[in-house]
This record gives sequence, C-alpha cells and structure tokens, in this order.
Amino acid sequence: MNPASLILWTGGLGVVTLIGSLSARKYSRGTLLIAMLCVLAASAQLLPAAPVRLLAGHDLVAPPGIIPLALSFIALCAVVEKFGQVEGHRAALFATVGQAFALLILGGARQFPPSTLGGEAAAFVTGEPLQLTPWLALASLTGYLMGSNLCVVLYHMLRVLKGERHVWLRALCAPIIGGSVESFVSLSLGFGGREDIAPFVLGRISAYAGVTLLGIPLLYLHRTLQGRRVNP
Repeated sequence: MNPASLILWTGGLGVVTLIGSLSARKYSRGTLLIAMLCVLAASAQLLPAAPVRLLAGHDLVAPPGIIPLALSFIALCAVVEKFGQVEGHRAALFATVGQAFALLILGGARQFPPSTLGGEAAAFVTGEPLQLTPWLALASLTGYLMGSNLCVVLYHMLRVLKGERHVWLRALCAPIIGGSVESFVSLSLGFGGREDIAPFVLGRISAYAGVTLLGIPLLYLHRTLQGRRVNP
C-alpha cells in the first residue's frame, strides 16, 4: 500500500466517524460513534504489517496500522467530549474487542507461525512484515486497552480543569500520551528483553504526534456536529 492511498483510506475512515457525531446530536446516543470507532480500531489490525519509514534518512519506522490506530484515539476523545468519562471507557473496551475480532480473523485466515526467540525487529527494519503470533496479538491488545483508557482519563481530567478553554490542549495531550503508553506497553511486551525497541517506540510516538496534530481540526468538527453535551 503506497503512502498516498494509505493517507486517503485512513483519512476517509476518520471523516466517516463524523456521521457518528451527527447521530449523537440527533439521538443523544453514542452507539453509532462508538461503532465507527470500533471499525477504525479494527482496521488498524487488518492493514499489512510491512513497515513504513516515517522520515527519509531516519530510523523511525512504524506499521501502516498506526495511522487508523491514532485516529481511533481522536474518535475516542470525541466520545468523551459528548458523553463523558464512563462512556469513553466503554468505547475503549469495545474498540479493543473489535481489534480482537480482527486478529481472530487474521488467525483464521492463516495459521499462527511458531514464535521465535528473536530477530523479528531486525526483519521488520529490512522491510519484511512481522509474523503475527498469539503473544504479539495479546501484547497489542493489552497496549491499546491501557493507552486508550489513559487517553480517556486525561481528556476528561483536562476538560474538568480547563472547561471550554484550551480545547486544543486536551485534544493534543490525551491522544499523544495515551498513544505513547500504547506503544511502549505493546512493544515491550512483544519484544522487550530480546530486541532493541527504542526506534520502534519513537517511530510509533512520532506517528501518533503527527496524526494528532493533523486530527485536531477533526475533533473540533466532532464538537461542532455533536451539539450540547449529554454529560456536562
């Protein structure tokens, strides 16, 4: 998948989540918005695992799935903005379950290869896709569950502290910090102790930061379409 089609595809999915906010405005329910979030999160696991070099001349690499994964954090913030912290945690759980179903589909499509003791990260740098194993799948789900719930807590906390002021602050801090935790937990569980994970953690965090910066206008659109908050 070339970078242009990747950006268009994932950007299109991010924009489609706005339909969920329109529904939330009309029905004051987050069902459709959470469903869109689950689709976005699940699509991150279904993309090819071959790496993308983020910056020419640098060792920052990340899988293509990191882009819809980062966009899912923005959609998660939109849920918290409209419906509050409790609904945000529920959405994070549903998004994790959606990813689990996507991984089960991948596992059913091809057998999980036996997990080796090392060399996955080195192969990833050379452009080979990672071999999906049950342990890597569990590490990915654990990292997302922890990072997304932290994102919900931070977004709600900053909303309480700042109110309607500095919306950009919570829109920026919550996804980046939550994404940093997701990156560190998933990669340390998957490869920690037998691989040098620093370039991959930095690559994923850089991707989260870039997508979050570009996604701030998307969150403002969500707020505009959602109308009055259900849980002020």
